[in-house]
Amino acid sequence: MYWSYSILSLIGPGLALHIDTRISRANLDGSGAEDLVTGLDSAEIALDVTASKMYWVADGDKIQRANLDGSGVEDLVTGLDDPNSIALDVTASKMYWVDSGKIQRANLDGSGVEDLVTGVDSLTSIALDVTAGKMYWVDGAYSGYTKIRRADLDGSGVEDLAIGISSASKIALDAAAGKIYSMGNSGELEIHWINLDVSSSEGFIFFFTFIAEPTDIALDAAADKLYFTLYGGSHLHPPISIGSIWTAAVPKPSSPGSTASRLPSPWTWRRARCTGRPVRARSNGPI
Repeated sequence: MYWSYSILSLIGPGLALHIDTRISRANLDGSGAEDLVTGLDSAEIALDVTASKMYWVADGDKIQRANLDGSGVEDLVTGLDDPNSIALDVTASKMYWVDSGKIQRANLDGSGVEDLVTGVDSLTSIALDVTAGKMYWVDGAYSGYTKIRRADLDGSGVEDLAIGISSASKIALDAAAGKIYSMGNSGELEIHWINLDVSSSEGFIFFFTFIAEPTDIALDAAADKLYFTLYGGSHLHPPISIGSIWTAAVPKPSSPGSTASRLPSPWTWRRARCTGRPVRARSNGPI
């Protein structure tokens, strides 16, 4: 699994805040953690496992990529406003991202940038169902009246999938099962699922209640596992004072209860803050 985290420190006579965001990876049980790329301001990650590449939005204004071991870092798109989520369609050699109220895409080499959806409020997450030709995103995150929306991959046919989800900010897609998982923080961590078939009467299933700050979510559909990242959580047992990665079995509608397990901490810094997406690598691309 791959993720990003930030080390916060105060430096210099004026005690200026310094942020060192790092991209890291570890085995799925949390062992063998290693830093791959350091010295970033921010990073959210997507993987092209077949081509052995990882892509990320970085430093608030650009998209970069590197080999999966962190070598060969290169700039692909620069001059963006504030990108914060990225997803790949490796079959069509396209990448999609959200940036200051709009959804954009480009070729995987950074050429051919185009606007797909504009005038969107507080975009925070994007996911692709390439087989069905659909993209999903969160609109109005943190507003208290969040929407999960979708459209065709060219930006046409925009529609609401769910409206009024409390503080949802991140999504993970299980297209094969016809489900999308949303995660947010309304004072406590909430993870729900919603059926992709809007005609279905199935609604949300509440999974967990943690007093902590959720930062992202990923799904390993083959292993029936959710992975999610948290920051803080003094009320957890044991308490969390830094970022952490958790895993849990995906609950079923007939049995919604699930127990989350904290993976061994890969961080040695007390001021580490998890900011990015834990991504499960598998042979047919990123999730």
